[in-house]
Amino acid sequence: MKKPVVGVISSLPMGAGFDPQTRQVRQPPAIVSQLEQLFEVRQLTPAAVKTIDKDIGVLALVHPKNLSDDAQYAIDQFVLRGGHLLVFVDPLAESDEAGADPQNPQAAMMADKSSDLQRLFKAWGVEYDAKKVVLDVQHALQISLVQGAPPVRHAAILGFTKRDLNPTDITTATLQSINVSSAGYFQLAKDAKNKLTPLIQTSADRANFWSATSPTATSRSWSRAASKASSRRHFPNARAKVMSPKPKVAAKSSSLPIPTC
Repeated sequence: MKKPVVGVISSLPMGAGFDPQTRQVRQPPAIVSQLEQLFEVRQLTPAAVKTIDKDIGVLALVHPKNLSDDAQYAIDQFVLRGGHLLVFVDPLAESDEAGADPQNPQAAMMADKSSDLQRLFKAWGVEYDAKKVVLDVQHALQISLVQGAPPVRHAAILGFTKRDLNPTDITTATLQSINVSSAGYFQLAKDAKNKLTPLIQTSADRANFWSATSPTATSRSWSRAASKASSRRHFPNARAKVMSPKPKVAAKSSSLPIPTC
């Protein structure tokens, strides 16, 4: 029996390969190994994407960076034809190896480690700022910044428990807790016609802060900013679900203009 096909577009290493930094064979992430047990996982090269194969039923975008107009148009067409899309974006992906240079350790620290789908999000009525992370004093976890020093609460490294998770969605219904670090947030535009179902919610005691290259390097600034909290709750990014009505337009239509050469 043929397995359903899941396509993956990512700027992170999602498959097995050689790691030049450790000079060892890199194993695929556990989630990919688990997916491969049930699905045919097809890795797509971001720079080469112009169309999404017809047999791909689910497409996962994991930390997509600098996608071309052709790739974004193809993704839009995929959604319009009824494909299921998973999007994981991050204002500060700590596993992003962008700028890594053994000869210059500072290069990786200063590299842009954010991802965004700005044009598509705007077309779909989703608001997300790739330059901001969420701070939440109530959910702040204790971490050790310096060896031998007592742990401190870090407002950008958050721990959520069952009461913060959506109990009716299959994604989070059986989870007891989940921790996140330097997470962004989603919300719908005022004129959006879609529906947003939060999977994880912050407390009312939260704030936004411009993201930095390292969450530990700016813990003091983030702690100060967290004290200026807002009463509006946020849905940490990659942890909310946006449902759109079934498209009533033909697949040749698009939310985006057709790319030109």
